[in-house]
Amino acid sequence: MKMLNHVIQYYESRQTTQSHEHSVYQWVYVHEGSGIISTEDGGFLLLTGQLVYIPAYVSHEFIALKNSCLSLIFSGQDVATPPIQSIGLLASHTLWTQLMAYLRHNQPHLTQALWQHYDAILLDQLARFTPLQGYRLSSGCVDLRLLNVIESLSHSVSIKTSLASVSQQSGASERTLNRLFAEQLNTTYQAFRYQLVMQKAQQAYEQGESVTNIAFDLGYKSLSAFSRAFLDYQKSMKPC
Repeated sequence: MKMLNHVIQYYESRQTTQSHEHSVYQWVYVHEGSGIISTEDGGFLLLTGQLVYIPAYVSHEFIALKNSCLSLIFSGQDVATPPIQSIGLLASHTLWTQLMAYLRHNQPHLTQALWQHYDAILLDQLARFTPLQGYRLSSGCVDLRLLNVIESLSHSVSIKTSLASVSQQSGASERTLNRLFAEQLNTTYQAFRYQLVMQKAQQAYEQGESVTNIAFDLGYKSLSAFSRAFLDYQKSMKPC
């Protein structure tokens, strides 16, 4: 019996699934594209490279903001209950990304024996992931100007990435972007940038990068300033 059921699903821009729930646990990985997972508690923004966990019997629907490719991973009946109790993002890393890319392109050619092997690897990785802070949406949609900024930052960000520079790329004024961050994500540009920078720092740290290299790659001129910020972030991620 397979421990996991892995489905590659493609969605066209603006395609929406009906609200539904599953009797098993589910993980959703975004190979490319972006979208919103909506629950009774509101919307949850998903971007390329992100992994989200959905508990059993949680009603949800997905709205594709762009043409998207997702991995939908469902647990088997014998899989232990994950320790996470609510829907949310999980911190993935390079090994997971590489594994997802391989399975995406080679899934039709894998034998049952190979699937059992990869099932064991996937389960081991999923058990290691920790929650990440995600962004709840105040409505079920995202302004395309804000979405362009978010996707740009998710691909390349440093602590020096200014609102003025992303404003020029998006075609929206700084004032408009500040308003959109506040109205749709309930945050500020600076706080959103900081969160992405710290997430990238955490991923690099888990891959064995030196703190010095991480600091300068993310635009910090002072190693001590980065160390303080990173330590505060790590403390904030620990469960109470």
